[in-house]
Amino acid sequence: MVKKIDLRDELLRVSSQGLIGGPIEVEGKTYIGEDAIQKAYDLIDLVHILERRYRVKTPKS
Repeated sequence: MVKKIDLRDELLRVSSQGLIGGPIEVEGKTYIGEDAIQKAYDLIDLVHILERRYRVKTPKS
């Protein structure tokens, strides 16, 4: 059985760890400190781009 994951949730989960300084692992590379924060912003930008591209309706909390 294949387990489905929500890519948006995973990217935002990793980003949240990065915003507090990491460490986070993205594409096999580990980022900490300022590098983790910058990579987190890059991931958030990617989520926004994908949401606009595919017109995703974000869930209301």
